Amino acid sequence: MAHKTGWLKRINASHVATIEGLQPYNGVDWTGRLRDISNPDKHREFTAMRSEHTIIAYTPIDPEYPALDLPIRRTPHPAVGEVDMKVNITIEVLFADGAPVIETLEKLVLNVRQTLADFQTEF
Repeated sequence: MAHKTGWLKRINASHVATIEGLQPYNGVDWTGRLRDISNPDKHREFTAMRSEHTIIAYTPIDPEYPALDLPIRRTPHPAVGEVDMKVNITIEVLFADGAPVIETLEKLVLNVRQTLADFQTEF
């Protein structure tokens, strides 16, 4: 290993093997994602993201209207003056590749926590 004399010179062979096993090129997706999020920040760049949204407006004639737990909004209507509506707005923030940010970060936290726990007995 090239880094055995550099970055990992004070780490025992068992730890080096464990770290090696966690590398993205060994099929560990979450460490690749962590790298992809971390590297741009090291260079003072933003991690590319995008969002998707849906807006659905319901009126009292919609069958779902009574069951929706949404605030009622009074809005102008060109034919009847004003009408009550319930509006459901959903926004999802995604990484550039379409992975949802919140779910991805939650998975990273779990995997990092598990990795630290795996090493805990060694320290």
